[in-house]
This record gives sequence, structure tokens and C-alpha cells, in this order.
Amino acid sequence: MTGIGIAAADVAPDIVDVRGRRTQVLRPGDGDPLLYLHSATGETWWTEFDEALANAGFDVIHPAHPGFEGSEGLAEIEDIHDLAFHTLD
Repeated sequence: MTGIGIAAADVAPDIVDVRGRRTQVLRPGDGDPLLYLHSATGETWWTEFDEALANAGFDVIHPAHPGFEGSEGLAEIEDIHDLAFHTLD
């Protein structure tokens, strides 16, 4: 696969519906889809890691977990697993 030159300045967030909730997603590229779920510390911005994956030819799908950035929160959360399972749609 060849790189496509996606840098942070080229990435704008989009809002999509995931299980009836507004969810902010960064998804600028083409290629094989790769879902990137950020940690509980909240790396919701486009990171050098995302950039490297996109430039390697992956379509990086980087949603903000519920309650982070532009994503609507959940009524109840026990742990980070609840946030990750929410995205499995």
C-alpha cells in the first residue's frame, strides 16, 4: 500500500449516529478499514499514530467515546468496556 499524506491539518471531525447517539468521528482516508478506540485519557484528536496508519494505506476510523469531545454521553458507564462496546454497531 502507498501512503496518502494525511496530516492533522487535513482531518476534520464528522458527527454520525451510533446506536442513537451523536458520535464524533475522524475518518479521512481510504483503504482497508481500521477502527482505533482511544484510551480513557481521551486521545480524541488526530495523533501521529493515526497519521502513520493512514499513510500506510488504512482507512482509520477514530470515534470519540461517548462523553468525549463532540460525542453524546451514556446514561450509565461501569468501565471503559462500556465505551468500547457502544461503538460495535
